Amino acid sequence: MMARYVIGRLAGVVVILFLVCLFTFVLFFTLQPDPAVMICGKTCTPERIDQIRDVLGLNQPFLTQFFGFLGGIFAGRDYGEGANLVHCAAPCLGYSFQTNQSVMDMVVERLPVSATVAIGAAVLWLLVGIAAGLLSAVKEGTWWDRTAMGLALGGSSIPTTCWRWPCSTCSSCSSRCCRSRRPWRSPTTRWCGSSRT
Repeated sequence: MMARYVIGRLAGVVVILFLVCLFTFVLFFTLQPDPAVMICGKTCTPERIDQIRDVLGLNQPFLTQFFGFLGGIFAGRDYGEGANLVHCAAPCLGYSFQTNQSVMDMVVERLPVSATVAIGAAVLWLLVGIAAGLLSAVKEGTWWDRTAMGLALGGSSIPTTCWRWPCSTCSSCSSRCCRSRRPWRSPTTRWCGSSRT
């Protein structure tokens, strides 16, 4: 009984991961500009663009590209043919259209910084949450309890994407102001003022 439950849950995880991959691939396939044009640049000939499409497999049908991408994650993938053959070892997430660097190498390179930011934020959130919860329990029914509960409910109800822009703007303004003795004025945000001319 327990084994059937675990197998069912694992099968559900596989289905969800497959659907997320498919949805993401569809978004990039339909919305992204032509990668061959991005790689080649503005002064590229149509023949060169077709050659890049052929090497990257961009002229293949959608499902062929999708299952080729999935196969590359588990078994690696080959780009091009003959003298231009490039092998991408598993797990192959492809190559960046802008820097021509392996996407997996880029992820591994940036992972330590992302992990430290995520762990630091989780520890900070945990400490603040436990402290607020303890104070609310000790001062039950007071204004502190109601304020902490309102902030907790409001903070958890607002989507993360709504917090991202103001937080990044504030951190960008404060970090640049700290580095310079003169007040810094951002060219993009009205909270920091306008750019110098």
